Amino acid sequence: MIQPFAKRGKVTFELALAAGTMFRFWAVRSCASFVVFFSLAFGLPHGLHLPVGMGEAVGGETIYNFVGVTNPSSTHVARDFEVDVLDPTDPPTNDSIDTLTSTGTTTGTPNLRTGIAGYASDAEATSTQYSYIATSNNTRWLITDPGLGDNAVFWAKFKIAEDPSTISRIVVNLEGYQGVATDKAWLGIWRPEAATPYWKYLMAWMRTADYNYTGTITVDTDEYIDVNGDLHIIFFNEDDDDVLRVDYVEIRITYVEAAFSAEPTSGGWPLNVTFSDSSTPAGEIQSWAWDFNNDGTTDSTI
Repeated sequence: MIQPFAKRGKVTFELALAAGTMFRFWAVRSCASFVVFFSLAFGLPHGLHLPVGMGEAVGGETIYNFVGVTNPSSTHVARDFEVDVLDPTDPPTNDSIDTLTSTGTTTGTPNLRTGIAGYASDAEATSTQYSYIATSNNTRWLITDPGLGDNAVFWAKFKIAEDPSTISRIVVNLEGYQGVATDKAWLGIWRPEAATPYWKYLMAWMRTADYNYTGTITVDTDEYIDVNGDLHIIFFNEDDDDVLRVDYVEIRITYVEAAFSAEPTSGGWPLNVTFSDSSTPAGEIQSWAWDFNNDGTTDSTI
């Protein structure tokens, strides 16, 4: 029997378990759950014992950018190309940049570019261009006006190391601007795991000087990482006779780790144990789940 005595902060339990019993904890964020490494094993014939020295995992933030990236790159890739599309619905009716939403294919592998109308002149950034967008230092990658009424596009892919199920927040920052800016530049992120994949709208604005286009995802964050662990963004100039300039690009990934500690870790039966929840980031945890008999079924959500 395990009886909880507190619901927040430290949770105290009275334990009366048979030898060999184990149980596990989860910390739960919206739309995802995180299995805690910390299990309790009871095996002493005359008392209870909690294993010590498990360690505690700590959540945090990872910043992805183009520092140190050179051409060619397989993990952090930036490209420019041109398309010839209608102006997106503004404001978006379903949070998508609708005229860009197409997967495109090349040798059977979606690349999110070739299927867009008027797609042409696709090239990866040179090593020099990668250096331009690695830091916010006023050295900018200039994507020229493609002419003939076509639209200039910046496109980037980042290999994300975190397990998508542990990601609680995605922040996209792109510092850039247009030349003339008679129409908006649009920042978007690809949502490959939606029922129907699409380019999700993050921000659209007209700027002729450095500006931080930004967007934050906190719901269904795992839907923005594809099966290869890649995250894609796009910066599209709606103005069909204009340039794009890109100064700096970064992705900030906030990830959650569930972690608990226990005190005391041994003693006679029955044993009162206080569990301290140090799951991080604390503000991202919305609920808890408890599996008291280690059968994979949640027994309590206190």
